[in-house]
Amino acid sequence: MAGAFVNFNPILDFPAAKTIIDGDGRYLLCGLAEGRLTVEFDDRFANTSVPRPIVVSDYDILLP
Repeated sequence: MAGAFVNFNPILDFPAAKTIIDGDGRYLLCGLAEGRLTVEFDDRFANTSVPRPIVVSDYDILLP
């Protein structure tokens, strides 16, 4: 999903961090607290919760 938009919302509708997925399907967001991770591509999106504490995590998120 190269080019998909990823954002992290600790508070609903307030993105604290955002990035774009690279050509290898990877993205990096640092310093996240507990909250919601959203991936958007065209008109599709998926959400997952970010647990606490976080050290290093891999998330496989499938878009509908």
